[in-house]
Amino acid sequence: MSRVNVKRVILSPRFKQIYTVTRTGGHFEKGKFVLDAPSKFNISGVITVASAKEVNMIPEGDKINGAMVFYSLVPLHTTTNNPNAISDIIEWQNNKYKIMQVNPWIDYGYYQAIAVRMEGY
Repeated sequence: MSRVNVKRVILSPRFKQIYTVTRTGGHFEKGKFVLDAPSKFNISGVITVASAKEVNMIPEGDKINGAMVFYSLVPLHTTTNNPNAISDIIEWQNNKYKIMQVNPWIDYGYYQAIAVRMEGY
């Protein structure tokens, strides 16, 4: 049985798109969490509309509009998988998306992030 090489699809010029990730870390100082300056970097990957199954994977699934799935070879962060940072924000097609869940398909060499459009951006 042949498998689709997702990593190859993510790198394919036919499917990949460029998007910008804003990552904000932080540290504890005198018992308070202090945010560091945000950093921005570009990633190329495949972007698709989130399916109903993917939307239901996140707790806010019944309230979500504009959910997208971002596939990348670079780890993306949520607050829960990196307690010293806030969730990554993705800028794509003049919209901002907050990452709500990351599925690390590390054995296959890629990450799947479900993100929701942030209102007002």
